[in-house]
Amino acid sequence: MNNNSSGSNNTSIGWKSLFTNTTGSKNTAIGNAADVTGGNLTNATAIGYNAKVGASNSLVLGGTGADAVNVGIGTQTPSTTLEVNGQVKISGGSPGLNKVLTSDGTGLATWASPTPPSPEVAYIYNLASAFIAPEDDIPFDTNGSLTAGFIHTPGSTTITILNTGMYKVNFSVSGAEPNQFTLFLNGIPIPGSTYGSGAGTQQNNGQVVFFASAFDIITLRNHSSSSSVNLLSLVGGTESSVNASIIIQKL
Repeated sequence: MNNNSSGSNNTSIGWKSLFTNTTGSKNTAIGNAADVTGGNLTNATAIGYNAKVGASNSLVLGGTGADAVNVGIGTQTPSTTLEVNGQVKISGGSPGLNKVLTSDGTGLATWASPTPPSPEVAYIYNLASAFIAPEDDIPFDTNGSLTAGFIHTPGSTTITILNTGMYKVNFSVSGAEPNQFTLFLNGIPIPGSTYGSGAGTQQNNGQVVFFASAFDIITLRNHSSSSSVNLLSLVGGTESSVNASIIIQKL
């Protein structure tokens, strides 16, 4: 404190500690060359070799550059700027059960409730009559609910998956003949996805879970049936009825 003129209640320990202080008060500097950067700060603390504090009501540990230190709490060998061995409690703001810390563009953290991911789901179906020969795929003429994770052009047999992940598919086929249908991924049958119906009055329902990569293509195929399968419309009444449908969910 060699240059102190009117400052009071200051504490300095170490060679040239608090050397810059002139009129500042309630400042603390501990360590060789620990100091304030201005002569009139208040309640500023610098701890460590060549530590410099430049704002009132602030605490600085260690210097910068080659003089920077790692701070440890509950550890004797910190390996990063701040290492805590134990729990950290942040009680300011609005903490709550299952909330997470989120950062703004400047690095300020606040508590926030996590936003669940938007569901990725597709419901695609067919209303028109169709004749599905063995090893042909079903064309679906109508898109129901279709989120951004899928691409399907009405009338097309192919459905494109846009995001990598695990998927669950449920499908239903109302054929007029006994049949087997299988879900194909990029032209290859998915194991466990072949389901059959022994009569034209029996709906063929199937489900399967599988992994898909971005831009994989799925189709629903008349696979290993003994004959072609007719998908009829106006079944049971005067309204067009769904004769084939598929629901895709990203898990």
